[in-house]
Amino acid sequence: MPWLATEGSSFFPVVVAIGFVWLSLALGRRLLILLGARSAASPYEQGVIAAAVGAGVLQFVPLALGALGLLSTTNVRVFIAAIVLAAAADLRAVAMKVVAAIRRETRPSSWTTAWLIALVPALLMTGLSALAPTFDLDGLSYHLMAPKRWMETGWLNYLPTYYPTNSPMGMSMLFAVGMAFAGDVAAKCFHYVLGVVVAAPALYLAGKRLAGAMTGAVSATLYLVGPWGTPALFGFAYTEGGAVAATATSALSWLIWFRTGHRGYLRSSALLAGIAVSFKLTMLLFPIALLALTAVATAAKARDEQNKGRFIDLATSGLLSTASLIPLVAVPLLPWFTRAFLLTGNPLFPVLANLIPTRDFSAELATQIDRFNRYMTWANTLGSDWTIEQRMWVLLGVAALLVLVGLLAFFRFRGWTARGTVVVLTIIGLIELYAFGLYLRYWLPLAAVLTVPIVAAFAPVLSRRTVMLAWIGLTFAGSLLHAYRIYLDLGANSARLLRTVAGVDDRLDFLRSRIPPYPLYEYANRELPVGAGIMLSGYCGGFYIDRKTFCSEFVQDSLRFTNCQDLTNDLRRLGITHVIAPTTWAAERPPPASELPRWGSYLRPEQYRLVWQLLTSHARTLAIASDAGLYEIAPTLLAMSSSSLCEPR
Repeated sequence: MPWLATEGSSFFPVVVAIGFVWLSLALGRRLLILLGARSAASPYEQGVIAAAVGAGVLQFVPLALGALGLLSTTNVRVFIAAIVLAAAADLRAVAMKVVAAIRRETRPSSWTTAWLIALVPALLMTGLSALAPTFDLDGLSYHLMAPKRWMETGWLNYLPTYYPTNSPMGMSMLFAVGMAFAGDVAAKCFHYVLGVVVAAPALYLAGKRLAGAMTGAVSATLYLVGPWGTPALFGFAYTEGGAVAATATSALSWLIWFRTGHRGYLRSSALLAGIAVSFKLTMLLFPIALLALTAVATAAKARDEQNKGRFIDLATSGLLSTASLIPLVAVPLLPWFTRAFLLTGNPLFPVLANLIPTRDFSAELATQIDRFNRYMTWANTLGSDWTIEQRMWVLLGVAALLVLVGLLAFFRFRGWTARGTVVVLTIIGLIELYAFGLYLRYWLPLAAVLTVPIVAAFAPVLSRRTVMLAWIGLTFAGSLLHAYRIYLDLGANSARLLRTVAGVDDRLDFLRSRIPPYPLYEYANRELPVGAGIMLSGYCGGFYIDRKTFCSEFVQDSLRFTNCQDLTNDLRRLGITHVIAPTTWAAERPPPASELPRWGSYLRPEQYRLVWQLLTSHARTLAIASDAGLYEIAPTLLAMSSSSLCEPR
């Protein structure tokens, strides 16, 4: 197996994931004590908040090691072992609390039992997906690939062509911890734990605290098995589970503060908001919304206590209370923003790259990518033929609907806090819509939290017995549907999947069946020189390749496809010696536009003609697997500074 890929059964990764939860709870418990967040919350509320805080802190072990040039599997293990020894008292306290909770646990109601059973099919198949060898594209492309490369060099160095790795990579740091102990499956188990075991209960508890148990159940159900299809994400090496865990526990902490006045939970809420951004940069608006809501709520409380009071005094009170939280939000982000500044010149990379001079990211390209993210990442099935103008009108319609709902809620609710919340959430929703369009994965961590107050508005209706029974039926139907989709995605062979997870069948057989180019990766690991550089075109899953890789599908300026001379120069500068690409790209004619990936064909239409020219005129075939080929670039092209792709061989 390639380096850092799990071998044998998935039993040990599960043990590592349990240890990850235990250690996260212990670290989170200690930090909540330091923040003054100890009472006023139930044991379950304290548990999910502590788990999210602890996981957020653990990301800084690989980050610190990488900043010092010491990042390796051995050093990660040593430092985690040292943390375990230092946290021995908290680990013991957590274990005792868990045992006590199990002993005093009362039997859940019949409807709660039925609801939990209805969720089992989707969560079970998602769990099996997490235990299977990794085959999801984003995980293989950079979520797992990046920490693997960094553990090879020891540094969190710049990775040419992989521009997402220059923004906060908190989840990938947790993946590095998992891989250091038990390979890629442990990393995916970490994501499953955060997305399912932490995030879903946090949403349930937030809804329960806000408007009752049924509100919590509906909110958690919409997140787990709702119509947007999130269960499949939690079995992948993605970031959404960690981001939702952070936003959901942040919202829960904020509600505890709002209802009880215990400021320690407001501090933990601010810290978790920063952790959410460290897991996924698209959550940058979340702490802004949280701070704005805090200012509104503080001002409203001051107004009630002072029997109205002057507006300027109330606003000042709210702003001062909010300002004290900014350092807590900033603590998890400053290391990542500093790294981004040192590597790219833009601390918020890739945000504002059209205004801030940014490495390998021109202002024109940044503007194009912003436009693509706003209009082209969504409606790729139903609206695949929609033009930019049509998509623009759809977004305008959604924005108008959002404003209308906001106005209705504003005039329906009474009180500063309620109305201020409506204003803040409406503004944040409009900004998010402008920035990311309707793309689910960008919206999910924020949308999961917004679901709670929306569902709470219907709490009186949800408490009816007929509605509860109907909801259990809908939950079961959604759970079965998602389970079936994951089953098909895993190869539609339960026996084979279970044998692979148990270690009876060779994991390589699973990978060869799910990743058609995989034999090329084996060839590259076995036959190519250690110093080879491989450009991946058409499919960028480079985690299983134990050679340096470059992704031609990420649109950036490190590997340029502007003209043949620029491409030639970049191939030489980056040390690219080989290419893995679809065999159709090495055929007699360039591939038609209909066969090109949507992202690149929209932003870099010349890319595929130049790759075709490279493969047909300046490369030779080394191996073919399925519809992909491994090609060696002619040494004369790479060695002769006077020649280029512009000249046929």
